[in-house]
Amino acid sequence: MSRFPELVHSVVGRLFCMVALFTLASGCGLRPKRVYAAHGKVVDARQKPAAGATVILHPLGAADPAVPKPTGTVNEAGEFVLTTYKEGDGAPEGEYAVTVIWLTCRVLTFDPEETDRLKGRYDHPDRSPLPHVTISKPGPNELPTIVLQ
Repeated sequence: MSRFPELVHSVVGRLFCMVALFTLASGCGLRPKRVYAAHGKVVDARQKPAAGATVILHPLGAADPAVPKPTGTVNEAGEFVLTTYKEGDGAPEGEYAVTVIWLTCRVLTFDPEETDRLKGRYDHPDRSPLPHVTISKPGPNELPTIVLQ
């Protein structure tokens, strides 16, 4: 007797189980929260744009590390727009600790690794000297100018 029908049944059963697991797993993630437009400006101590710096908002009181952290990259004019789910969409309503990292560029392969120009002064939400910010609806939310010392 041929074992082909058993083999087909086994393969189809496994495929069905895999599809079911992937479907369930994709439904278990965080549902996107509504976001509101938010932007700001980052300058150095001499009031020059901190082009290339990254601003990260950390939701206060969020126990789950999977909670999205809105981010923005500072452009040549010193401005940034926050992104949570898709580019420039904003941030969920709430209060946030603000961190900033500003990495040096590695030009050649033998250059030192990228380092934070700010030497870690603003890189952790519990230690950052920057004031907390609040994102509210309906937006747009203009964050206070961040001055890096």
